[in-house]
Formats: sequence, C-alpha cells, structure tokens
Amino acid sequence: MSVELKWNIESESGRSRQKQDDPEERRAGWRAFRRLLLGIVILVGGTALIVFLISKRAEQVDTAIKNTLRNTVESEIAALRIGDEAAFLALQRSAAPEWLVAQKTTYDIYQSQKLSTDLQLTGRIEDDGMLIDKQRARVQVEEIQNGTPYLRTWFYWRYDDEKKVEPDGKTTIIPGGWRHVPPDYTLWGLPQEIATERFTLRYSEVDTPFAQALSGALTQWLALSCEALTCASLPPLQVMIVPGGPNSVAWESGPAWSLIVPSPYADRARIDQPFETKHRIDIGTLLANRLVDEALGDRVMVFPADATYLRSAVIAWLVGRYVETDTGSYLIESMAQTYDTAKVGQLLQLLQPESDISVLNALLGISLDQAGLDWRDFLAWRLATEETLIQQRAEPLWQRLVDLRTDIDRNAAYARYNAALTIVPRKVNSVTASTESDGTPTLTAMVSATDGSTVEQIIFRLVNNVWVRVG
Repeated sequence: MSVELKWNIESESGRSRQKQDDPEERRAGWRAFRRLLLGIVILVGGTALIVFLISKRAEQVDTAIKNTLRNTVESEIAALRIGDEAAFLALQRSAAPEWLVAQKTTYDIYQSQKLSTDLQLTGRIEDDGMLIDKQRARVQVEEIQNGTPYLRTWFYWRYDDEKKVEPDGKTTIIPGGWRHVPPDYTLWGLPQEIATERFTLRYSEVDTPFAQALSGALTQWLALSCEALTCASLPPLQVMIVPGGPNSVAWESGPAWSLIVPSPYADRARIDQPFETKHRIDIGTLLANRLVDEALGDRVMVFPADATYLRSAVIAWLVGRYVETDTGSYLIESMAQTYDTAKVGQLLQLLQPESDISVLNALLGISLDQAGLDWRDFLAWRLATEETLIQQRAEPLWQRLVDLRTDIDRNAAYARYNAALTIVPRKVNSVTASTESDGTPTLTAMVSATDGSTVEQIIFRLVNNVWVRVG
C-alpha cells in the first residue's frame, strides 16, 4: 500500500508540472495581456486626443476672442486718430446714458490735445495688458504725449446680437461684439501686500509697478524723516492703493495712520515712471504734515506768529528731501547743514503756538546774526505776512513786524500801512548781513517781484532777538 501511494503522488506531480508548462496556454495568456494593454493604450490615447482637440479648439476660440477685442481697440484708436466721432461713439455702450456723455467729452479732449501737443495714439497693447474674463475684459493701451509714454486702462464687454422690434413691427438686429464700457474695478487683479517694519502697503495686481515704486520711496522717506524727528513712538503706517475712489491722496478719518492713495492706472499712468513727481509731492506733503504734527504733539500754530512759518518750513524741507528738489526752505536747510538734522526735531519740540523767530536763539544758543543761517525764505514770508495784515487792517499784529522806535522809522512804516497798496508776490533773491554804527545787526534783502518787474532793497533790524522791518 505504501508503494502504490508514492506512485500516485509522483504521477499527480508530473501531470501538474506538465499542465503548468503548457506552451499553448502561456501564449494565450500573453495574447490576452497584449490585447488588454492595447485596449488601455487606445483608450488613453483616444482620451488624450479628445482632450487635445477640445483644448486646441478652446485655444482657437480664445485666440479669436482676443483678436476680436484687439481689433475693437484698434478701431477705437483709429477713430480717435482720424477724428471720426461717430465711429468712436459707436464702440461705446452702457445702460447709463452718462457714459456716452463722458466718452463724448473724452473724444473732444483727445482732439484738442492732438492740436495743442505732440500726441501719438500708438494703440500698442502691453504684453500682459489684456485680461479677458468671460464677457468682460480689461485692456491697457499706450499713448505718447510730448515724448512721454503713458498707459490708459479701458474696460470692455462682449455683447451678443440682439433683436429689436421697431414701433412699426419691423425687427432689427443689433450686432454684438466688444464695446467700451464704464470701469469695472473688480477686474483689477488679486490683492497683494508689501509689509515692512514701519508700514504695510496693500494694492491689486494692476498697481504692482506703482506699488513697488511707492514702497521704495516710503522706506527712504521714513528713514530720512527719522534722522531729524523722533520716530520711536511712531504708529505703524497703513497705505492702500485703490482705483475708482477719490482723485486725491488723503488720510482716512480717525487716529489711525491710514493713507488712501488713488491708483494712477485708473486715469493715465506713466509707463517709464508710474510714481511720477506730482504723486511724489502729493504723498510726501501729506506724510510730512502728519509727521510734523506728531512731533508737535498736535499743537496748532497761531498766525501771524513766526511759528506758523517754522512749521511750514520744516514740512517743505522734508518734502524737498523726499523728492530731491528745491522747495525753498533755505532757513531750515541751512540749520540742518550747519548744525545737525536732529536740530529740526528739537525745534519742533520747542515750538509753541505763538513762538517768534527768537526760538532759534534758544535752540542754537547763539545770537541770530551769528548763527550763519540763510534767511531768504523767512524774510519773504515776513514781507508777505506784513502785506496780508495791512490788507486786513490788523494794526496791532502788523506792529510786531516793523521797527517803530524812532519817528523816522514809524512815519515810513505808517505811510506804507496807510497806503494799503496791493503788492505783487515777491521773492528775496539775496540777503547781506551787516551792522549799523551803534552795532545793531541788520539784514539787507534784495527783493524782486516774482515776474521780475521790480527790484528793491529792504532792511531788517535785529530787535530783542527778532528780525523786524525798518522803514
């Protein structure tokens, strides 16, 4: 029995190995695998081909839509270029009738500028200056005026053909297509942010070139300001660039330092210098005013005290440093150069609402005639203030500005006061320091009308450490 069992086992094992090694079954298995693999490849390839064809078709449609929009812009520019008002207005559309009125004004402005300036309506669209979102579009178009390249941002809507039934029952087809429409600032791009230790600047994608330039300027301006003023307790500055809001830069109401800056691209922005000089002066002046008032502890200077001049002179000095231009703040600039920029901040700490120019004596510890300062803008301010007070007949205030100690000086001063003449704006071209026979310091100012029509010599005398006019 044991021998027979062993034989059966070996026999079954032999048949098993013969069945597993059957070449025909192995070939059939490979054929089935290849058919499955081929089916998968055909399925994947077919799907990929369909996706490619759909993508290609969508790309062709997108290209056709872009080309149609580009052609519309070119037609609009051509109408402005050749002066075809009807063609230009035919490409404008809005449910609000005010839009067509505004675009008629825009057309007239362009025609006027073509006559008065070197205006080139190139119609070139920036490489990334076209954005299409379904039926909406935003396009940035170049124009060059007097050699300076500018960018206009226009908005469009793609209308479908519409049927219009006339009163007589006749049906008219109003052709669709892209039309120039009022601004849609939801197409201004994704929100962006630049955050530094001293400020946070928020803006949208369209304003990126302007925001980057503004951020660099603010960093530099705050550093320059903090060289002169105390910035340890300065609150963080929030700056928001917004399109479609107020046309001028302004602080938001309230104690927070939140500055609202209109986007230059909402109107017309320079391509080569998006943060142009006018914007720099506007923003710099607001910032300087806020910084100076912070340093003053919000003390309000009282006109016609010299304190009002000194406050405005410091602001002008800061703005001049910001934009690297001459703002005519000669006295403060000479003080900062001769002594130290920190003296500017110290002056603001000393300044009281009715301080006169003798405050500089307390600050510098030296007589004003020995201080080595440039008095041109201060004396010009004094002359303008005197004329204002004469026109207002504010005699007690006027008396503070003139030397009335002798009969000769008093008579000359009152002759001018009683004449009450309207005097054209004047500037002080130069100032020469000297002393009178009794040792009294004087300043001789060479004064001219701003139009250059008259030139005169006016003397100021140092009385009780205050410069007052003689005669």
